[in-house]
Amino acid sequence: MLSSFLKKFKFSQRLLHLALAALPFTAVAQDKAPTPVDGGTLTYAVSQEPTSLVSFLDTKTDNRLISAKVTEGLLRYDAKFNPQPLLATSWQVSADGLKYTVKLRPGVKFHDGHDFTAEDVRYSVLVQKKQGPRGRITLANVERVDAPDPLTAVIVLAKPAPFLIKALSSAELPIVPAHRYSDGDPLSNPNISAPVGTGPFIFEQWVRGSHLVLRKNPNYWRKGTPHIDRVIVKFVRDPAAISTAIETGEVDVAQGVSLADLERLSANPKLKVDDGYDGFLNNASFLEFNVENPVLANPTVHHAIAQAIDRNFIRNTIYYKRVEVVNSPIPRVLADYYDDSTFRDSFDVAAANRLLDEAGQPKQANGQRFSLRLSYIPGAEFKRTADYLRARAGEHQGRDRRR
Repeated sequence: MLSSFLKKFKFSQRLLHLALAALPFTAVAQDKAPTPVDGGTLTYAVSQEPTSLVSFLDTKTDNRLISAKVTEGLLRYDAKFNPQPLLATSWQVSADGLKYTVKLRPGVKFHDGHDFTAEDVRYSVLVQKKQGPRGRITLANVERVDAPDPLTAVIVLAKPAPFLIKALSSAELPIVPAHRYSDGDPLSNPNISAPVGTGPFIFEQWVRGSHLVLRKNPNYWRKGTPHIDRVIVKFVRDPAAISTAIETGEVDVAQGVSLADLERLSANPKLKVDDGYDGFLNNASFLEFNVENPVLANPTVHHAIAQAIDRNFIRNTIYYKRVEVVNSPIPRVLADYYDDSTFRDSFDVAAANRLLDEAGQPKQANGQRFSLRLSYIPGAEFKRTADYLRARAGEHQGRDRRR
């Protein structure tokens, strides 16, 4: 799945609306059976190995993929990003937005046999608020979590946070077993790499650099599921090798398939390419700035950089026209939040140069105005995009020197 696309420096504090809405491309071996069949092993190829098997305090995309099979959140979300019951059966938000009363699903057990209760919700929410890279933001207004009874959790806020109801998924805020963490440092807890959860699959083995194995949870609260007995997740960093693996039948499902291979794979009658795009499964890719850098502290420089980048080239050449350019930090599929009314920075190198002159960043003798460090999230398309931006910067500098 494609996620945030380019970052300037380690701490990104300002966002440039230089966005690409990206689709989660997955190739799967076509199954002719119209209904699920019980049993068997699913082999799944992914391009990045997770750093943790629980997205509790490390919400890296590759971690969330595995974590959500083993641990669960209070809610799940449909294609329109509407909340649906999961570990919570119902929820009520007070009129002032300061109290979320959540009724929990009875009879749910963790994989080690312990009952799931409101204490696990309390622990998970409060530790995420304190230490979670995303939780420190989404849960910032949480004041406390009350547990009036084992199957009721009351999240009390200091001030309203309307977005909170959208942040309770298995990937975003997994509920972990409080009894396995005790009072120690949760970041060094064994549950991070050998997780116990309430989910449909039980962790069995993690062979670093190779694969991990999950097995069916026979006591899963959702009776009749999962249908698969085992899941083997293989770590395959080379996108070309992923394509080969799905074509030869070495794996049943592959994520991180090279975009260059999608047209060929789509033509294979034995395969199905899923490029589903909805309100929950969506991503927008951004160029972000560290405004503590004195050059980037000037908003005029942001607009200049925006006008110096040809987003259509990135879309057409690097992403093979399988993304769309959007003029908002929110993807278009989230219609309630999408707003493209303020972005006016179309591709115009001459205008970009004029803005940099206005910003007090004149050309030096070598044609260079300033230098910045560009970093990116691991991934083939992210790297190619970063290489393209560096090459274009050098090309403009060389053209300036020739002039």
